[in-house]
Amino acid sequence: MKTAFLSLALGVAAAQSFGGTPAVTDLGKLATLPHDTQYALDTKLRVYRDLAYSTRDDMPNEGAGYVRHGKEWGKHRSGTYFDVYVANAPFSSAEVRAKMPVFLFLHGGSWSQSYDKDVSCHELLRRIAAKGYFVISMNYQLQNDSIEARATEPRPNATFGDMLADVDTMLAYLKTALPAAGLPTDRIVLGGESAGGHLAMCYAWDQDAPGLSEVKLSHPLRVACVTSVVGPSDLADGEMVAFIFSPFALQIPPMRGMRMLMGWLTGTDMININQAQASVVIRKWAPVTLIKKESCPAILAYGCQDQVPHARSSDSMVPVSNFIGLTNKLTQAGVSYDGKLFTGINHGEVAGNFNPNGSGVWVVDKLAAFKAKNFD
Repeated sequence: MKTAFLSLALGVAAAQSFGGTPAVTDLGKLATLPHDTQYALDTKLRVYRDLAYSTRDDMPNEGAGYVRHGKEWGKHRSGTYFDVYVANAPFSSAEVRAKMPVFLFLHGGSWSQSYDKDVSCHELLRRIAAKGYFVISMNYQLQNDSIEARATEPRPNATFGDMLADVDTMLAYLKTALPAAGLPTDRIVLGGESAGGHLAMCYAWDQDAPGLSEVKLSHPLRVACVTSVVGPSDLADGEMVAFIFSPFALQIPPMRGMRMLMGWLTGTDMININQAQASVVIRKWAPVTLIKKESCPAILAYGCQDQVPHARSSDSMVPVSNFIGLTNKLTQAGVSYDGKLFTGINHGEVAGNFNPNGSGVWVVDKLAAFKAKNFD
């Protein structure tokens, strides 16, 4: 289990360049913008890159580790940029667009890296678009270099609250941008992978009787369903807090780094508080604590490296107990969900397993079923 949490610690028009102030994209003109032609499930797709939902640009605030990964993985940033995946033929029909649901996706990366927004999930997003969703993959503010580059100072605008505020900004943008493109605003599915799954659940389950009072999210559009692929549901679960807040953890650079990361993400001094105090702070940002009877339904795909899960099982990053606690709480609250724990698979593989019975196939099929039941 200690290894699992060590891994977690390590783990207009389109804006055509990263210089200057980005222009907010007019989705009403999307059909005229440059795009790539790609395919999924024998469906022809349009993929639009580096559109902008705000004029804010974070690149000057990012650290060396972020820039290095940018060179490795291609263009990516934590500014308010997004990509769109949409099936060509349906999008060309105004009648189909008028009832096309939106799938808004938040990338993973330990809240501190973006890897081109969704590099591990391109195929997942393509397939969701092929099933009839207007798919948006958005960037958000990141807490960079906390572990990898041994940063000693927090980066600006990088708390959980700031990241969730970016989701709020995106939905405020979509409230007017979607109608301009002939798309509805009452068919929003919010999803994410890993860190993005955590943020998606926090945001979706805050919309009824808000539990994140410090952030004061406005929720300009209602989320109809939330999808989490290996998103941590309780950061204070199991041995995580016990290990990183043990007396000797400050002497281990990755563990000290994880402590600092949690401190920067929560806006708290995590170096000088004890385990009990840390648990209270971190648990405020646990999606499982935000579930209530009014909460929107969920689609939950999680992994386990063991073929037969046991009390100390994990997917190498997120403990299986997160999945169990999450589904138990949803059941207790009477909130509907589809959830599945895939065995013999690690954290980074769940979103991209497209074998016939793979986890990626399962997620796409469940989203297609939700669309058919609620939106068609």
